Amino acid sequence: MIHQHGVHREEHYYYQHFTAASPRIFHILISSGSNKTYTVTSIHSPPFVLHTVNETTGEETYSGFIVDILDDIAKMNGFKYKIQMVRDGKYGAISKGGNWSGMVGEILNEVADIAAAPLTVTAARQKVIDFSAPFQKASPAILLRKPKNDQVGFVDRFMRLFVPMSSSVWLHTFIGMLATAIALYVICYFSPIEWRKMAIHKDATFRERESFTCLNSFWFVASCLVWQGYERTPRSVGARIIVFFWWVFCALFLMTYTASLTNYLRIISQWDAHWSSMPVVGDLQELSNQNVIKYGMIEGGSTSASFANSNVGFMRNIYTNIKNRNSFHSSINDGVDRIRKSFEEPYAFIMESPSAMYLANRKPCDLMLILDPLAYERYFAFGFKRGSNRVGAFNQAIQEMRESGRLNELKNIWWKDQCASFDNVLQKPARESFYSVTLGSFSGVLIMLAIGVILGSIVAGIEGLVTRRKYSVTGSI
Repeated sequence: MIHQHGVHREEHYYYQHFTAASPRIFHILISSGSNKTYTVTSIHSPPFVLHTVNETTGEETYSGFIVDILDDIAKMNGFKYKIQMVRDGKYGAISKGGNWSGMVGEILNEVADIAAAPLTVTAARQKVIDFSAPFQKASPAILLRKPKNDQVGFVDRFMRLFVPMSSSVWLHTFIGMLATAIALYVICYFSPIEWRKMAIHKDATFRERESFTCLNSFWFVASCLVWQGYERTPRSVGARIIVFFWWVFCALFLMTYTASLTNYLRIISQWDAHWSSMPVVGDLQELSNQNVIKYGMIEGGSTSASFANSNVGFMRNIYTNIKNRNSFHSSINDGVDRIRKSFEEPYAFIMESPSAMYLANRKPCDLMLILDPLAYERYFAFGFKRGSNRVGAFNQAIQEMRESGRLNELKNIWWKDQCASFDNVLQKPARESFYSVTLGSFSGVLIMLAIGVILGSIVAGIEGLVTRRKYSVTGSI
């Protein structure tokens, strides 16, 4: 590889030594042009190609995933190359006059021999240049700034206590509590064997007499609901039947509520930690259907062309909105800067998934991406002039690197995650579904309580009649 800047020049040569045991590779070498120096047009696009210039010496250096692939192919086929940045900073798009810009244009105009970049294979480009075998696949991704973990307000946190049960369950529970308390009060007021009647006949103290007044009956029922203690229970069989069924109801209610609340707090705590302060979309279609998050993409790239020419309605709608808002960007860095400066309202940048994943996994770890599982897949490949004899050599080398695991090794190097403490890559960043306990699922417990109150009231009535008749015969009442 030859790097040039001013008078500084750095050269790296790659040769392959062959033996009689390697005729196939020798054939590839001959067909690709041994010992020839190729001009490679590229573009700064981390982590594929990173172009840096030393401010002191003016030395230009190149690194990245594609540069490593190019180094390996050069070693395998014994050629040299020099990299130059594409002059207009574009990948390649056709103008209204039929001229191609960017790296595709430089290949067509013979300014460069090879285009080495995350250059997407498209039908339009395949008509004018040749592509090698793809070295990576990609799909559109949404790049966003991570939401801040804002504190949820007091009222919202308080209302969460009622979410585990639906409003209808809370209403019917209150009605059941009210009915139970009223039934206990009526029975204890009229029953001849309850504390009130016993106190009249001096068989109970004043404190015992006040055990089941109207207010204390409600207090008894409420204290049982939260599993608190009590001083005394009713004496009549009917009232005790009601109390027994109320105790069973309280146990089932609290177990159901606790289980539902535990699940809800687990879900809501995860949501608060990541998404509470930001409206989130799950895919491109949801992005198209909302107006809160503004968005943009690179102008003149394959991504914008695919959206503009798509037969899918929401993709065309995204392109139209970007065009109307003039939200095109000249580079990835420009789009990322817009994301990081959008504090008042969220901003999304639509780009190819490999570059988006790289940015989301790099410090300062303030970005995240959303992958659309239903989005189309496309491929990155090297570009050549039509009919170039170098395509076969590159295809063979890429296939060998894929089979040997070298491509995966390079991917693991350049896409190493530096932000493992946060979920940067999300298929569908929607909160996990939570369903409150409904009246339909809790109705059995309420029916059981209703049966207990009715049964206890009937038994209490019969018990009262029998007792009064007994006392009327003996003359004790």
